[in-house]
Amino acid sequence: MQEVFGIAISLGTVNKLRFEASDAVTTCVDEAKQYIHCSKVVGADETSFNQANLDGCNPQQRKAWLWVAVTTPHASSRQSRPTQWLPLVTFFEIALTRCTQAAENLLGENFGGILNSDRHGAYNWVELERRQLCWAHLRREFIKISERSGVFAGLGIALIKQQEKLFELWHRVRDGTLARYEFIELVKDIKEQILTLLQRAADYEIGYRKKTPLSKTGRSSGFI
Repeated sequence: MQEVFGIAISLGTVNKLRFEASDAVTTCVDEAKQYIHCSKVVGADETSFNQANLDGCNPQQRKAWLWVAVTTPHASSRQSRPTQWLPLVTFFEIALTRCTQAAENLLGENFGGILNSDRHGAYNWVELERRQLCWAHLRREFIKISERSGVFAGLGIALIKQQEKLFELWHRVRDGTLARYEFIELVKDIKEQILTLLQRAADYEIGYRKKTPLSKTGRSSGFI
């Protein structure tokens, strides 16, 4: 504050102003959270940071987690360029835990939409049929697999090719040159190819204590 605005202000005053600002936006925050709970598609993630105890709410000096939930527009599957989009809402919440309870609080215990996330166990309460794994995470693992030798490399390269086909189609949907219902039909073959490759990965015999991204990625086949 001193460097930017030339205002001398104590840490205690900063904390007081933080509470005042929080109170001022409480209604808007509650509405945003409720919208998340009722959304058809939500992306969620969390990241850690060091949280002090200036407000007295963290006497044990535990690590804090910043949780985020983001909605996505849900277009009609019969439209290539939807005439109406739903609001995009990004909601942040700080918690002193990374457990299932925090995820349920973020999304709502009765969340019935599709969840896009990584494979963090806190999200496992969401039914398998409503899970979509983050493709950025999967692509990184496909690349790791392709950089290995023998059968590992072949599977990894094949997985990357299928992922690239998928996103070529998705870019057409995003650009308005491919209708969603057409996209859904075209993706079926890609899905089958990826499931077949992941099943081969899951069935591959791995030696004792041998570490490989294939084992973890193979177990994820049900999410895709």
